[in-house]
Order: sequence, then C-alpha cells, then structure tokens
Amino acid sequence: MHRHCRSGRFVITAFVALLIQGVAAEALKLELASPFVNDAILQREMEVPVWGWAEPGRKISVEFAGQTKSGTADQKGKWMIKRDPLLASAGEQDFVVKSATGEIITRTGVLVGEVWFYSGQSNMDWLAGKSKCRELAQELASAEIEIPIREYTVDTGSSLYPASRAASEAGWKSSKSAGNFSALSLAFAAYLYHELQVPIGIIRSTHG
Repeated sequence: MHRHCRSGRFVITAFVALLIQGVAAEALKLELASPFVNDAILQREMEVPVWGWAEPGRKISVEFAGQTKSGTADQKGKWMIKRDPLLASAGEQDFVVKSATGEIITRTGVLVGEVWFYSGQSNMDWLAGKSKCRELAQELASAEIEIPIREYTVDTGSSLYPASRAASEAGWKSSKSAGNFSALSLAFAAYLYHELQVPIGIIRSTHG
C-alpha cells in the first residue's frame, strides 16, 4: 500500500508539474493589453502608453504612424512602451507589436484623436437606440461617410482582487453601430466631434 501511495503521489505531482508548465508556456506568449484591438482610437498630442505581457526580459517593439519604440518585459512579464505625441488623424493605420522571438500582433483601422473614459451605473448604461438619442444614433449609423466616433465597452465581471486584464467581446464599435452605444457617451462624443472635428473614442466601463 505504501508503495502504491508513493506511486500515486508521483503521478499527481508529475501531472501538476505539467499543468504548471502549460500555464507558464501560455503566459510567455506575446500579449497586447485591452483596449488595443482593431479599430482603436489613440489619444492625440500626448505620450500614449502601450502595454502588454511577454516572456520576462523579452524585447518588444511597437510600430505605428512612422514611429518605432522599444522596451523590455520586466521580471513579471509586464511591458509598457510610451509613444511620442501624435497629431489627430482620421486615416486608418496598422498598429504592429513585435517581440524579439518573431511574434507579431497587428491591429488594423487605428485612428488618432480624443479618447475619454466613461463610467457609472445603470443610467450610464442606457443604450442610445432606446433613448431620446435614437435619432442621433440613426443619423450617424446611416451617414454615407462613416463618422469617426467609436466606443469600446469593457466586459463587466466580479473579482476579489484588482484585475490586471480587461476584455471586450464587442471590441471598438463604429458609428455604424451607434444605437448600441451608451446614450450619454454618444451624445458627448457627437458634441466633441462637432466642436473638434477629430476622431472621438469612448472607453466605457459601466455596471448597473
């Protein structure tokens, strides 16, 4: 019995080790943080921080709008690279992140403009298509030329500890989907666009 127990413990220990190795291998992959996904809008005229995860000590480069900036993942695998300020641009461009091992992440349709963080409870969650903003939403959605107003909605969830990663199933929504924007964020973004005539991005994290 004692020999069998020892054999059982060895099998379990080996299995756990394999699981840990699998998790570690997954963690070593190059990862770009949310909300740097397709159709993102980056803040104009400031040093925009771009961050993510990779193997500790791995060199990372970020290419966008003619700039290439580099950095190195720290001991926990976190990296952050600040980009030089850029002027607003409604021209869609590719955003490329590379690691020294040849891993590449490419995001398409990226603009530069104004980015605002938007948060609150159920009143801030109210959809434009179901509010008095429905006419505005329909006007933007039916525009012949797409208006560069976009919204990124952070998926809600619960956690006992501060979360280092966020996610969004919908990603960045264009003005063609304005009815699914928050009513207040759409009204605010439309006003800003009218005044500034630059791309407007709203990052929405609301929880009713």
